Amino acid sequence: MKAKIIGVGLACLIMTFLAQVGLTTEIKILEYPKIVSQGQQVKVKISWKDFPVEKDYVLRCQLEDKDSSFPIYIFQDISMLQRTGEMSVTLSVPPTITSTKTAKFIAAFISKAKGWDDTLTVAETEKNIEIISGFKFAVLEYPTLVSRSSVAKVKISWANVTAGKDYKLIIQLENWGEKPGFAYVTNIEDFKPTDEITVSIKIPPEAKPSKNCRFVAAFISKKKFWNDVFAVVSAPSDVEITKYKII
Repeated sequence: MKAKIIGVGLACLIMTFLAQVGLTTEIKILEYPKIVSQGQQVKVKISWKDFPVEKDYVLRCQLEDKDSSFPIYIFQDISMLQRTGEMSVTLSVPPTITSTKTAKFIAAFISKAKGWDDTLTVAETEKNIEIISGFKFAVLEYPTLVSRSSVAKVKISWANVTAGKDYKLIIQLENWGEKPGFAYVTNIEDFKPTDEITVSIKIPPEAKPSKNCRFVAAFISKKKFWNDVFAVVSAPSDVEITKYKII
């Protein structure tokens, strides 16, 4: 009986030690674009668990290519995190940045005081992110008020998209802050490399009234869906779904 108590106590000490040094902390990059444009705002979706909120660390999301002729380091630091969570981080790509085909995204918990010299955990993508000058992707026009059983019309444009036939274009009205979250989606299976179109999105009659929704457009894999994103762009979260008919 004494040996079991000692064994349990030792196990507790080991778990406490692992938690203190951060070995149980996990971080993942869930969604990211494979191609970005100079001057574009890029969204990277990250999840984590067992983050030691009592310690002085921040979540850093970074786009980098240190092997480029002019090394690239674009990052955003996020503090005030919950122990377990998920969020999209926005990175602003400068319009004068060097074009490259070997950049990567990194997500990490790093010390506020020591930076990369004190890191809890790191996740990174492959070095296959392209930063190019000719690529464009934008949501141009959209309604900020839509009603149930209506059709929302969204104008989008893109230029120099090199995604092949394995990708499709989707446009959706979404709100993942709701419980449960939702997305009303229109799919376009074939698209030109450069185009400007107006897309119709059907809002179902059972749609719940909701504020802070947004329109998102993305080129995603036909097989892997959001696990393989070529490019994504979103409008501000300023759309409201109302139960009243709009006249």
